[in-house]
Amino acid sequence: MFRTKPGEERALIEDWINRPALRKLVEAFGGTWPEGDLETVVAALAEFSDLWDYRAGKHDRHFFHDKKETSDPYQDLTYWTAKELGMIEPPPPSRSSYDYLLILGGLATGVEPRIRYAMHLVAEGLGVERQIAALGSFRHLQDRELPVSTRYAPEGRYEVDHLAAMLAELFGVEESWSIRPRGQPEVDPALASLSAIKMREVGPDLGIYAAASSDPEGRPANTADTFHFLAEVNDLEAGQEVLIVTSGIYLPYQHLDAVRTLSPYRLGIETVGVVGDQPGPTHSAAAYRQEIRSTLRSARASLPSQ
Repeated sequence: MFRTKPGEERALIEDWINRPALRKLVEAFGGTWPEGDLETVVAALAEFSDLWDYRAGKHDRHFFHDKKETSDPYQDLTYWTAKELGMIEPPPPSRSSYDYLLILGGLATGVEPRIRYAMHLVAEGLGVERQIAALGSFRHLQDRELPVSTRYAPEGRYEVDHLAAMLAELFGVEESWSIRPRGQPEVDPALASLSAIKMREVGPDLGIYAAASSDPEGRPANTADTFHFLAEVNDLEAGQEVLIVTSGIYLPYQHLDAVRTLSPYRLGIETVGVVGDQPGPTHSAAAYRQEIRSTLRSARASLPSQ
């Protein structure tokens, strides 16, 4: 579902919006399906989805746990909708080879399975011609991440620390990188950035990218910021193929962010979600509705303004 060639951005959004499950969810919450062109429909749905914003307008999803649900009358419908929208049990990559394999950062607890899944894909024969890279920021680690992050980076302070250590260990290389830092993370982490490359004689290079935030007063770097930074420090070429690995719940909106941000480079972009040992939903129904909202907002940002 989430493979987009140059010029297919609008068709991707139209296909996702017009899935019957989304309409059923909107109507179950008392909404009326909007009429008009795609821009009008997406804008109206993005506004309606404010009622699914359990983060209460806060920017950074890293600082929120799922709500504990004792009773959610919309749970089954939400999970069915999320599955129909590609957020639960997503399919594997459609190609046998890509130029770039990008692993999106986040909480250490979520990054570890993403890197392991990427490692599994490569071990099973997925070809990567240029680079396997992890994308993140100088976000300060949270206490709930430490049981995982300290296994890889005992002295780590930032998201980028555990990204570098995990990528090196799980792909079986010594953790020595050619590093190009910018800014002072100990002074202003939201404005600091870093690119680091591990050259390998056999196989693709490894890369780590920590982006500066485009809204440093409000949050660490977001997904779009990391894609912008990747493009800034690499020579991306039209026609190259990019595979992105994330968690299923974030897959649609992060794919749209990638397509919107990287569209000037005319790349083929595909996004896949981690496939775990157990099928089915991995988060609360409220969390899935939150990320459906994120996708609607990303779709609105991807279309011409009204």
